[in-house]
Amino acid sequence: MKTGIFGGSFNPVHNGHLKIALDFKDKFELDRVLFIPNNVSPFKIDLDDLAPAKHRLKMLEIVLKDYPFFNIEDFEIKRTGISYTIDTIRYLKQKYPQDKFMLLIGTDQASSFHKWKDFDYILRELVVVIANRNSNVPPAEVSPVLKNAPHLNNELINISSSEIRDRIRKGQSITELLPFEVAEYIVNNMLYL
Repeated sequence: MKTGIFGGSFNPVHNGHLKIALDFKDKFELDRVLFIPNNVSPFKIDLDDLAPAKHRLKMLEIVLKDYPFFNIEDFEIKRTGISYTIDTIRYLKQKYPQDKFMLLIGTDQASSFHKWKDFDYILRELVVVIANRNSNVPPAEVSPVLKNAPHLNNELINISSSEIRDRIRKGQSITELLPFEVAEYIVNNMLYL
């Protein structure tokens, strides 16, 4: 089985995440994509508006319920602490020993990939695919260790979770940026205020 790994904070999950995951699945003919919400990113330790894990998981469940080839893997949330991709890959390889994995990262992550814990092991164990981030983020140089990595060449989407959180704090509309049910969940649970 060909399995895509799509990790992130998903704080909150939005239409851009869904579109990129669909592009990832289609372009690389994946059987499934695992959405893996992190507990704490090693690059975002000081993020002070991270919604509790139970809410981020619930929002993912809401968005992915109609997509049988999208699954949620809550390994990083359950193990707590800082989420290192290398630990998740080792876990997934044990859980799904027959699968061939591809890891999707954004252009912003690709520029610092050589700083990731055990990046060389990651590159030996699976294929890393680089996705374009929204056009509000200036393109960054891809790390030399990823010079041969395939690109998703996805359409640029001007949506970011930080923009959504900022709009919520300012009382602005977010309905065009994420599925209605997720917007409703955020309001009902008073998230990001």
